[in-house]
Parts: sequence; structure tokens; C-alpha cells
Amino acid sequence: MTLNVLRLLREPVPREKQRLMRARWESLDPRWRTLGQGFGQQATGCGATIGVHPRCDFACTGCYLGAEANAVEPISLQETFRQLDQIRAWLGPKGNTQITDAR
Repeated sequence: MTLNVLRLLREPVPREKQRLMRARWESLDPRWRTLGQGFGQQATGCGATIGVHPRCDFACTGCYLGAEANAVEPISLQETFRQLDQIRAWLGPKGNTQITDAR
């Protein structure tokens, strides 16, 4: 545990995350590269995989899904893991991912 704390103090943002944030920042149109822009400076974005739970009740506080979300066919657990692997590659360590429902 002490080694993890020391590593976190030495490198609060892992190199992989730093590399991904630089890539996101560089992908932004220059007019959006402002001091207040979090994308590429504080975060690599967010991701979601849809279709994991049996049915969405639209009860999440930040829900943005429309009623058509329950019309989408569910995906397999294998497909869910494939999507999560792709999201992990895009967001890097400590990325935010929303797992929600589709039917």
C-alpha cells in the first residue's frame, strides 16, 4: 500500500493518461483550446456502453436517453466487454464510463 501511495504522489496522472490527454487536446479545433476547456487538460472524455441491464427506468439523475432507448436490442456480455475494452483504450486509466440499458 505504501508503494501505491508513493507512486500516486510521484505521478498523480499516469503517463498513459497524459499521452491520451495530449492527443485529445491536439485533436481540438484551436478555437476550443481555452483555459476553461477540460477536454485534453483535465479529462480524456467519457464513454458509455448500452445494453447491459434488463430494462432502463430512466431514473438516473443525469439521464439523457430518450424513450427509444428501450427499443434497442440488448447486447451480449462478450460484446459489452469488447466495448469496455475500446472505451478503456480511448479514455485511459481512471476514465469515466457509464453502463446503462437498452431495452
